[in-house]
Amino acid sequence: MKKNFFIRRFFLPWCFFSFPLFSQHLYRYDHCSSVQQYVAGDTVVIQCSAVTIMNQGMYDQYRTTSGKTNNPALKELVSSYESLIAGQDRMIEQQRNEYEQLKGELNRLLQYSNALTEKMTSRVEELDVALKNTTGHLEKVSEELTLTRKELEGLRTIAPAKKWAWASGGFASGVAITLLLSVCL
Repeated sequence: MKKNFFIRRFFLPWCFFSFPLFSQHLYRYDHCSSVQQYVAGDTVVIQCSAVTIMNQGMYDQYRTTSGKTNNPALKELVSSYESLIAGQDRMIEQQRNEYEQLKGELNRLLQYSNALTEKMTSRVEELDVALKNTTGHLEKVSEELTLTRKELEGLRTIAPAKKWAWASGGFASGVAITLLLSVCL
C-alpha cells in the first residue's frame, strides 16, 4: 500500500511537471526559402510544400557547391538556359495549337467526306433503281423489235409474190394491148 501511495503522491506528479523539462525542443519552420540547422532530437513542424533534409557532411558539400555557383558567368548561362526552355515551351504551345487546328480541320473534312459518301451512296442506289427500270424498258423494246422483225420478214416473203403477180398482170396487159393494137391497126 505504501508503494502505491508513493507512486500516486510523488512519482506521477513529478513526471507530469517535469515532462516539459526533458522534452524535445519544438521548432516551427515557416520560412521555406531559408537554411536552418537543427540538432538531433529536435522536433520540426514543416509548413512548406517541399523540404530537403541533409546531414552535416551533405550540408558542407552543398555549401561549398553553392559558393562555386555564385559565378556571374554561370548565372548568365542558367538564365540563357531558362530563356531557351521558355522558348521551347512557347514552341510546344504553338505546335499544340497548330495540332488542334489541324485536328479540327481534319474532323470537319471527315464529316464532309462522310456526308458526301452517304449522299453518293444514295445517288448510286437511285441510279441502280433507274438502271433496273431502264433495263426492263429496253428488254420490252427488244421484244417489240424482235416481233417487228418477224412481221417484216413475213411481209418480205409475201412481197415478192405480189411483185410477181403485178409483173405478170402488167405483162399480160401489155401483150393484150399490143395484140389489140396490132389487130386494129
